[in-house]
Amino acid sequence: MTTPYRHLTPGMKRARASAQEAIRRAQAHATPPPAADPDDPWDGAWPPSPQAWRARCRQIRHDIEETRRHG
Repeated sequence: MTTPYRHLTPGMKRARASAQEAIRRAQAHATPPPAADPDDPWDGAWPPSPQAWRARCRQIRHDIEETRRHG
């Protein structure tokens, strides 16, 4: 759904252009987000969803069983 065209006064156009330029400058100087940690079991999400929590618990139990079998 598109919004109907709205007439912009010269002052509104200047304000919009100024705001867009300020955003562009701020984004140019912002530090990039940190790289994703490949060892993060939650993939950056905290608190994890219940499904992710159960999957992680299942993985830990599996790892413990494997260690007991082969260790």
